[in-house]
Amino acid sequence: EAVAAHDLREIVLQSVIVKLHPRKAIAIAVHVVSDDGGAAAAAINATFLALVDAGVSLRSVLTAACVTVHSNAIIVDPEAVEEAEADAVITLTFETKKGSSANVVGSYCHGVLGSYENYQSAVRTARRIADGTREFMELAVKGRVLAAKK
Repeated sequence: EAVAAHDLREIVLQSVIVKLHPRKAIAIAVHVVSDDGGAAAAAINATFLALVDAGVSLRSVLTAACVTVHSNAIIVDPEAVEEAEADAVITLTFETKKGSSANVVGSYCHGVLGSYENYQSAVRTARRIADGTREFMELAVKGRVLAAKK
């Protein structure tokens, strides 16, 4: 957990445009109430949604996804039991650029992937999931802005 908290802190520090926030302190508290798998990806997504909602200037919005490799099959959004049984658990963080999740900016892998092809397949699958998360974030922010105008 300490490693995940440190990684989240580093990801946020690299994303926030600090020069635009002089004399401000940005406090982020992430509390995992329940973990049925994919907690790190959920924490990253929740953090960036909160930063966007708070109006913090960012270089880019990051989204994350967790996948597992089990007998050369990719499992999306695995539950804790699936993570425990998997050959590898991979949490990937993507930088959002002009409507899609472009670059991998963070990767955490626990276990053995088995092959480079498994890694490539995991990245493609996680990118699709991250794109869906980004689209959800955009809808949530638009809905909040429209509600505030009423």
